Order: sequence, then structure tokens, then C-alpha cells
Amino acid sequence: MEASMVAAPVGGTTSMRGLAAACLVGSTSWQVGAASMMKAWAYAEGGQEKADPEVQHQTWEMLAPLCGHGQSQSPIDIVSSTALERDSLPHLSFNIAEGVDFSKNLSKGSFEALGKGFTMFGKEQYRFDSIQWHTPSENTIDGQHADLEAQFVHQLADPALLDTFHRLAIVALLYRLGDCNDELGHLWQDFPADQAGSGDAFAAVFNVTLVLSSAVSDGYYHWDGSLTTPPCTEGVEWYLLKRQTTICQDQLDQLQTFLASVHGVRFNNRVTQPLYHRTVAQTPGSATTEPPSSPPLPTGIMGLRGPGNIGGGDELGTHTEGRNLDVVVAAAVPIALVCFCTAILVAYYIKRRSTWALSNRAVAQPVAKMGNATPVEMRVNSQRELEQGIEFAAEGNPVPGREGTTV
Repeated sequence: MEASMVAAPVGGTTSMRGLAAACLVGSTSWQVGAASMMKAWAYAEGGQEKADPEVQHQTWEMLAPLCGHGQSQSPIDIVSSTALERDSLPHLSFNIAEGVDFSKNLSKGSFEALGKGFTMFGKEQYRFDSIQWHTPSENTIDGQHADLEAQFVHQLADPALLDTFHRLAIVALLYRLGDCNDELGHLWQDFPADQAGSGDAFAAVFNVTLVLSSAVSDGYYHWDGSLTTPPCTEGVEWYLLKRQTTICQDQLDQLQTFLASVHGVRFNNRVTQPLYHRTVAQTPGSATTEPPSSPPLPTGIMGLRGPGNIGGGDELGTHTEGRNLDVVVAAAVPIALVCFCTAILVAYYIKRRSTWALSNRAVAQPVAKMGNATPVEMRVNSQRELEQGIEFAAEGNPVPGREGTTV
């Protein structure tokens, strides 16, 4: 985010005077208090193809020492695996008019909103100020730039903060190459190829509320940071939305052509800064969501498709492989648990059967061996002895144990 002065709402009595700096590479003039100084700072030398950290360090630190020595500078690289989930992060609710009046500020490559709308960060109301674009993205995720980053700048709705850089909040949205973006098409149709018309006010059909409300449903990353151009003021709250959207090459060329025609290079991003003592938080239960590819590209096992990233085939394959592995692991765990439980039940059943068999055998063998006769033979012998006893008694012989008794 460039160091643009936060504007007063339309109809307000506060006049705009103060710091202004270019979002685009090249020379710019800016003011510090009442003293106006001409200073040069740059993203890179003319003709270079990407941002140069040495050029930025040398030219920015001379202009604003905080740019070189600050401990909470932006942009940053977000390592998604180390971002801490926090339930205490505020809910973002956008209430920005669809037809916003903008003022073109071509020296900064931005459209400044003229006081139509606000965003609720939890219970605090922040006034919507401006939209600024950077290509490639200034903030990165796991070391990867997006093709474009839109920064929606807000300031706490307190009249005492006007003309200051205090209590700023930036909601950032990333774009990757893909289908043309209808919302940008509506807004950028008035974006000129040169500096003619700078400062002219115009009404734009750009539904900021729809764009941001849809993207924020997948959560966001949050950290304490700074402005991304001199004077690099710290204390800025950053909210980087996880869901990304698309921009087509023609639209990206439109912005890059403007950058090249005005400042000689096709990019305007500050290099990422050290995190130092800071931690990056994220809303719980959410994951980075990139725009779908067009057309769909089924890859990997189980027909899963990775997130879209036209022009980034290696990244597409990496994400797809990771998501497929997650599905396999998630399916294998319950299957393994069922197999384990089944094996325990089968082993228990076999053991019980063996115990019953040994018990029956131990009882049957002594009975079967009595008199060296089988159970059938014992029953036959008993029947014969009974018959012989009856015959013996019938002949008048005394029954053993009952002498004197005859039948």
C-alpha cells in the first residue's frame, strides 16, 4: 500500500494536505509536515524485469529510515503451515456502495474512493478509502507471488484521524491468471494508458461489497504491518483473504503497459520483509482457495482436480498431489481401524472355541474309560445286570442289603 493520504468523506470540512507518494516505480514528490522535499525512490533500475531489493534498500532508507530499520514492515511472506489459528480474529462485514465515486490518482496507480461506504472489523467501523493495485503481488504465500494484488485501504471512522496514517486497515485480494475479471472490466475501462485525466472524478460500477464478501467466506490471514512505500509507517492491520480470484492476460497487460509508459518498468511491488518478532494468524477451519482452472484439468488419483493456476503447472501438480494424499489418508484410517477390530474378534472367537473343545474332551474321556468300556457298552452292561437281579430275586433269593425280603 502506498503512502497516500486518507481522504475526507464528500461534504466534509477537512481539506486534504499531507503525505503523498507514488505506488509506481520512479521518482515522486512527497511532503513531511510543512516541509516539501523532492526525493527519488524506486522499485528497481529502469529496464530491470523484477523488483530489486538493493535498489529499494538504498533509495527508500535514505528517504525514510523506518523503511530500512522497522521491525514490523510489509509486505511479508506467509508460511501457511505456521500460521496460528485464532478464534478471536474479527468478523469482516462490508457495506460499500456499488456505485462508488472515484478519483483517479495515476501517479500512484490507484482509484481513491470518495467516501461511500464502510467495513465493520468486528465491532469497529472503518471507512473505505481507496483501492490500489500491485503487480506482481507484494505479499506472498509460501514464497509464491500472485499475478496481481488489490489492496482495499480503510481507516477507523474517527474524524480525529483524518490527515494521518493512524489506525489503518488493509484488506488484500490476490489475483491469478485465468478468466477475465468482470468487476475489473467495469472499473478499468476508464483506466487511461497515460497520465491524462489524472485527478478526474468518475463513477465506477465496481461491487466491492460483493467481491470482498464472497472472498472472505474462506477466511483470511492477519498480521501487524506497515505501508509498503515510504514513509513505511507501521501499525497497519493487514487482512489477506485466502480465496483468490482471476484476471486475464489482457487485463494484466493493461496495467503493466500503463506502468511501463509512465515509469519505465512493468511492476510495482516492494520485496518481502523479515517477520522478526511477529506472528501470522489465520481464521480457524479455513484453507487457501485458489480460483478454478479453465478448462478443468482432472489429475491425480481418484479424479481429483488441483486448484487453478494457469501458467503454473508445477504448482498445480504439487497442490493436487497433496490434496490426493490427504484423501487417501482420510479413507485409509477408518478402513484400518475396522480391519484391526475384526481381527481381534476373530482371534477371541477362535480362542473360545479351543477352550470349549478342551473342556468337553476332559469331561468325556474319564467317563468313557470307566470299566474299560465305552458309554454304549456301559449302558448295555447295566441293563443286563438289572435283568439278572430281577431273575435272582424272583427265585426267592434275598435282595442284597434287604435280607429277609423276597419278591
